[in-house]
Amino acid sequence: MYDLLGYEPQEVIGRTPFDLMPPEEAERVAANSGARVRRNAPLSGLENINLAQDGHQVVSKRTGSLFSMLRGRSKGYRGIDRDITERKQAEQKVRSSCKSSGPFSIPALSAAPL
Repeated sequence: MYDLLGYEPQEVIGRTPFDLMPPEEAERVAANSGARVRRNAPLSGLENINLAQDGHQVVSKRTGSLFSMLRGRSKGYRGIDRDITERKQAEQKVRSSCKSSGPFSIPALSAAPL
């Protein structure tokens, strides 16, 4: 948690992942993941925006599995978030370039001479 968002463990104890998202993002993610959670299904490839301790936004891709305790009762999810912020920024840059270049042009990825 510290490496990705800058929070110390004691700062996130008792908080939900939604507490670390902008409010509108928390609503979107809750709506999209709610059905999976109700079915006790794994979370796979869930992309969301998180707020780092210093206030900047981090886009992550979450994968999680349900874990159980005594007698098979569900206790929550454990998993991993990967920082995909740079990838999402690069994708946006390519989309913007394609829009400004026209529908049939392909943006140059490198302008290095041969």
